[in-house]
Amino acid sequence: MISSWQNLRGCIFVAFAAVVVILASLPFADSAFDDDWAYAHVARVLQQTGQIHYNGWGASIGWFQSAWGALLISVFGFSFDVLRLGTAPFAMGCAVLVYLLARKAGLRESSGIFAAVAVTTSPYFIPLAASFMGDIYGLFFTELCLYCGVVALTSSTPRRAIPWMTACAISGVIGGTTRQSVWPAVFAALGVVIHQNRKQRDLVRWGVGCVLFCGAVLWGAEYWFGRQPNREFDSVGLESAKRFLSDPSISISATVAVLFTVLLYAAPALLSFLSGIRVIGMKPVLLFLAATLLFIGFLTTIGQTSVAPFIPNMVTENGILTSGVTLLGKRPVILSFSVRVAITAGLYLAALLAWAVSQETAKKTPPAAAEDSWLGVRLLLLSFAVLYLVLIFVRANSGFTFDRYAIPLMPVAFIWILKRCERLRFQIPAVAWAAAAIFAAFGVGITHDYYAQLRARESMGKLLQKMGIPRRQLTLGLESDAWAELTWRGFVFNERSAGEAGRPFGKEHGKEQSAGQSAWWFTHHAPDIDPLYFVVASEVSELAPSGLDPIRFQTWLPMGESRLLIQKLPTAQTPAAVHK
Repeated sequence: MISSWQNLRGCIFVAFAAVVVILASLPFADSAFDDDWAYAHVARVLQQTGQIHYNGWGASIGWFQSAWGALLISVFGFSFDVLRLGTAPFAMGCAVLVYLLARKAGLRESSGIFAAVAVTTSPYFIPLAASFMGDIYGLFFTELCLYCGVVALTSSTPRRAIPWMTACAISGVIGGTTRQSVWPAVFAALGVVIHQNRKQRDLVRWGVGCVLFCGAVLWGAEYWFGRQPNREFDSVGLESAKRFLSDPSISISATVAVLFTVLLYAAPALLSFLSGIRVIGMKPVLLFLAATLLFIGFLTTIGQTSVAPFIPNMVTENGILTSGVTLLGKRPVILSFSVRVAITAGLYLAALLAWAVSQETAKKTPPAAAEDSWLGVRLLLLSFAVLYLVLIFVRANSGFTFDRYAIPLMPVAFIWILKRCERLRFQIPAVAWAAAAIFAAFGVGITHDYYAQLRARESMGKLLQKMGIPRRQLTLGLESDAWAELTWRGFVFNERSAGEAGRPFGKEHGKEQSAGQSAWWFTHHAPDIDPLYFVVASEVSELAPSGLDPIRFQTWLPMGESRLLIQKLPTAQTPAAVHK
């Protein structure tokens, strides 16, 4: 029997841990983060006009997120920091829901805390929790749907289950019309509850009604979204099917990469099996080590994408996002290829040892009998994972798959692994907590450094504009340039968008790109910027020195000082301030 005090104590602890890592990263800057400028703009326009207007970027419907952002803007005024901090309550909610879901699955209090803390303090979670990206909102409603489904599934009577099924459907509707990745959770939860209670006619009828209600909302929301101007669309349909049949390797490789990202994310949980490593002896350990080294040697001949991190986005060799994506020039490498190889080797070895320890321990000491409640919860989690992977598989055909897409699967992986450990009577060893702490420290570090660079870029931009350089002749990187284009035009150009934003820009309009626009990829989407001056992470050979001093900022990974440079087109004049 789980006491209310234990649950309250655990909820407070995990929520506190989630918000501490966010604030520790100092995510403050007068700038957007990654793609959240698109969502911030929708929220701002909604607050100003009372209507949702898309801007050519982002394929999420975003109803709840936009409304929440508009409310924050109405109360506190617009700033990126306000919107970022507005995500923190949902990050804390994710931690609480993971903990409660783990407890409902029968995990001990310590295991539930470990799962919630490891999920919400990982380097994949922290940057998103410190932003206005939609992933944390999606995860919150995904976990809420799963939790409501689990409570309904374990309720003693149909009368007690029906309110939770209703709550699951409502949560799914709010979440699914914010981020479409939530839909697999609500349909999996309701489907399993109906299946497990198929002899209860009243419950089945109510459950089918909830499913039909959610399906109607899904169809209506997608129908509405599909007719909005300047929306970005995912090419799912007949054309997508044709592309898959012609080249299925894109979807297959992307889905496999997501699964390996889940494995990497769950590494601290895998280390819990090390508490029983004595049961297999030294010979299998050496055999697995040799096999891992041989396999890693093979992978290194394939290329860098075959080693961790498997889908560079939130976690890359440069920290958050790879060099050249948000800023011209090369950023410092903090995860060298040799380090990434070592991480990959350690991950595969840990997975092999966990499998061997689990199998051998089960032979010598039969695991504790699985509770009936766990069997139902396991089916629910498995159903969700399968449906979600199908969604990933379909979307991957568009060519856009990111490591953050693995986040909704993380609670499932942790609960599943830790439940196996508990059934084998393993305790979570100190090395597992240490691994989770290292992950958290790395996540805080890369998040801090990215925001430190954002602050430096904005400071440099203000300085250059004070020198008389027009904003349209200056590029400060993805986030700043995108926000400037939205301010001027109301949308960015994107061939994957409908309406005016989807019009190709360039030769089709009788206009060639200038030399400055050709140098920076994002001007294809923001053509009102015709840069003569560039804030860069390192010297770019095609550009010339500006004569201006670099701006310096402090980083934590590595600990020390970094800098941004100002370069110009070779034909551009040196800023007047240099001659003073």
